[in-house]
Amino acid sequence: MKHLSPILLLALGTVLAFGPGLAATEEDKIHACPDENGNVVFQTEPCRKIPENKVPPSEPVPTPKKAPAPPRTEPPVPTPTKPPALPPVRQTRTSWQKVRPAQGAPPIPRPKFGEQTFPTSLAGSAPAAGPSFVSPEQTWRTFLAAIETGDRTGAIACLTPEAFEKLGPDAESLPLEELRQMVSSFTRIESEGDLGPYWSIYGVGASQRPKWILFEETDAGEWKIAGI
Repeated sequence: MKHLSPILLLALGTVLAFGPGLAATEEDKIHACPDENGNVVFQTEPCRKIPENKVPPSEPVPTPKKAPAPPRTEPPVPTPTKPPALPPVRQTRTSWQKVRPAQGAPPIPRPKFGEQTFPTSLAGSAPAAGPSFVSPEQTWRTFLAAIETGDRTGAIACLTPEAFEKLGPDAESLPLEELRQMVSSFTRIESEGDLGPYWSIYGVGASQRPKWILFEETDAGEWKIAGI
């Protein structure tokens, strides 16, 4: 036993030289192993085998943070301004004077013609000298003279505008013949006198109803036939 063979000595030397170094190298090796949550863990021990049916959970998707709302700004409150002071009211005294209403001109009294003669015809008597409208009788005589002679202009001058419009729109349409026949049918003419704003007469004929003729005084003081 004291004398070992050269081959055995060589093998023993090799084990002594390299055996402890190899063992130390395996023990100091770092292993990167996944754990149950899928994270990588560095360890000196060999990695354990993860069961195939267990899937490591996925990493949660980070939720984006909501941007904070901008601060609300209130509109500036206007500063109330004091209105300018009004000038003081001046106190004045007024002496009131009673004004009497103006008195108009007294009304002109209507003339009283008394008994007037209104003929049915001017035949056998002298007609009025020229047109005259100073009284209802003179206007009637002027009107009789115009219709007996066929003077349309003279007959129209005896009428108010309203009476002329009712008889005809123009001078040519004035019914002179009808007016002449109407007047000649009167056997007498009676005077009723003053009836408010008019002076009234009416003609009476045989077996006829009375025919009223109204006279109206104009602003110029002339008497015109207002209705016939």
